[in-house]
Amino acid sequence: MSKNTNWQVENLRITAFPENNASVSASELWDQYISREPNNTHTQRGGLEAREVEYKNSRIFLIKQPDRIEWRYQMQPDDEPLELPIIGSLKQELAVVVELAEEWLNSSDMFRLNRLAFGAVLLNPVESLHSGYENLKDFLPFLNLGSLSDFNYQVNRRRDSKVVEGLSINRLTRWNVIRRQLILAHQPQVNVAEVFASRLELDINTVPERINSLPSEKLASLFDELVQIGLELSEKGDIE
Repeated sequence: MSKNTNWQVENLRITAFPENNASVSASELWDQYISREPNNTHTQRGGLEAREVEYKNSRIFLIKQPDRIEWRYQMQPDDEPLELPIIGSLKQELAVVVELAEEWLNSSDMFRLNRLAFGAVLLNPVESLHSGYENLKDFLPFLNLGSLSDFNYQVNRRRDSKVVEGLSINRLTRWNVIRRQLILAHQPQVNVAEVFASRLELDINTVPERINSLPSEKLASLFDELVQIGLELSEKGDIE
């Protein structure tokens, strides 16, 4: 039986770890790559800066922390729980993040990075908890469904990069099934429905042990490699 790979996007993420984060301006990054006034900005003691704006089918967030810079493509966290937090299909929405990453990582003024990561949270809506586990069994053949409940599986399988010689890549995946109560507002009463989804969280990242900075001319190609690894895992499951 073929795998059900109809993954839907909850969020997608680009994470970069600059050599000298203090010299990176969040406002300049935003102006250069988004070129629209943010709907909201947030600054927090300790060096956290955040901006967000409506973008394509959802919202784009820029989050600068003391040790990293993240671009996130996701819904507003405090949106009303009227449905699963799905932006759209993986094949459709991935293009938004890949396009942004290529423009950013290929820019002539791109700063040097110690690490790079691609992240995603993917959902596959199902009818019940049991059907969610059946869906995961396609990707995790060792699963014995039986009386399975509260399943949460995490694994990291490293792989050598084909783009940067001597670089190892973490392929971290987390698999589970979520159950969520959604509020269905119908006057004069409010109903609550239960929905279920198989869930896959991807964190494909270059290892922190590397001492030298990543080669600037290969950053875009390296990010594409991280994305392709993520796609492979979402299609084939937990593989060596």
